[in-house]
Amino acid sequence: MVNEDRLKKIEQDQKELQDDLMKKMEDRLAKTQQDMREDIMKSQQDMLGKLAQMLGFQLPEKGEASILNHPKKPTDESEDPAYPPGFAPIQARIQPGNNLK
Repeated sequence: MVNEDRLKKIEQDQKELQDDLMKKMEDRLAKTQQDMREDIMKSQQDMLGKLAQMLGFQLPEKGEASILNHPKKPTDESEDPAYPPGFAPIQARIQPGNNLK
């Protein structure tokens, strides 16, 4: 009878220890996952900032509505145009075998 009570007490203590350990592991896992999410978000923001800087965009401050604001560049007529005057780029390719009539 005494041995059975001691055995039940030991099993109960073991279960409590396992439950405590499981809770601590779950908490640690949740914190690690949150830390990883924060690190990934920071890294993505840093990369986006660098990309935007290379492309000449200006990132908005937190809370602003637009994602990217392109700085207004004064037109400089001395700059070479992207296409020569009178040139119109072709918008669609004609597939071989299509007869235009």
